[in-house]
Amino acid sequence: MPLIGAAALRADVPWQKAAWTPVFLDAVAGEAEDALLLLATLERAWRAARNSLAGRRRHSRAAIAVDICSSYQYLKPGCSVPEADFITHDTDEIIYILEGIGIATYPDKTYQLKPHMTFYNPAGTAHRFWNNSNIDLKMLVLYTRDNVEDVKTEIKTFMD
Repeated sequence: MPLIGAAALRADVPWQKAAWTPVFLDAVAGEAEDALLLLATLERAWRAARNSLAGRRRHSRAAIAVDICSSYQYLKPGCSVPEADFITHDTDEIIYILEGIGIATYPDKTYQLKPHMTFYNPAGTAHRFWNNSNIDLKMLVLYTRDNVEDVKTEIKTFMD
C-alpha cells in the first residue's frame, strides 16, 4: 500500500515548503497508522480462521484455503522475472493477469499474456514472465503459503 500523504494535497493546505512539509509528514504518518491497523485486523481475521479449522479431518483442504497469500506484482516495459533463465517456487502458484501484455515462457512452451488469463504453476514448475510491451504488466499472484517471505524461490537454467 503506497503512502502518499494525500491529506497534504487539499486545497486549504499552504504550499510554502516550510508550512507544507509538516502537514505532508503528518499525513504520511496517519496513513502508516491506518495501514498498520488494517494489517492487524487482517492478521486477527487470519488467526481466527486458522483457529476455527482446528480439529478438522486430516484430508480437509480448508487449511490450505486459509494459508493462501497474495502479492500484486507488476513488470515495467522490457522487464522480466527472472531477468534470465527460469524461476521455480516450492509452493503452488496461481498467476492472474490484471492488465498489460507480455510473454510467459516455460521450458517446453510459450504463451502470449493478455488480461484475464490465469496460469497455475504446481510447485517446482519452471517459468519466466516477460513484459515485451510499452505498458506495465500487472499480475495478481497467489501462493499456497501464509506468508510471501516463506516461499522459497530458485533460479534454474534449462538447455534446449
